[in-house]
Amino acid sequence: MSRKPHEYSIEEIDAALDLASTGAPIKDIAASLCLSVLGFQKMLQRDPILSQRFRQARETGYIVRGESLREIAHLNPYGDPNHLKVVLDTEKWLLSKLNPQVFGDRIALQVESVDVSGAIKEARDRARVIDVTPQVPQIPDPFAE
Repeated sequence: MSRKPHEYSIEEIDAALDLASTGAPIKDIAASLCLSVLGFQKMLQRDPILSQRFRQARETGYIVRGESLREIAHLNPYGDPNHLKVVLDTEKWLLSKLNPQVFGDRIALQVESVDVSGAIKEARDRARVIDVTPQVPQIPDPFAE
């Protein structure tokens, strides 16, 4: 049975938040409190203040993970450039899903406005010229001289 948030010491909560701010996985953060991931999520649902602190720590952790990509690329601890590329691409993809505001793809959107008032005025002028009244065909009078 999991403990309630107020049953954890400040040090235990701070240690879990420190893990979150380093970019640790949720399972490791939950394990630091002797909880399952589900138990940890339930604890956050019961305590909105802790939930907010955790969200802020996770945001910091995403930034830390993003910044560590440069170090990994320079050090190449894997030796194999192809393996390094897979690791970096996977981490970039994961960060883009976890924090799309910071790491997501940016789409440049260029909006151009077009003034159609001139075209509308021309169309209205043409509509005034068109006579749509039915015309009675003129039949020639055979008796007229």
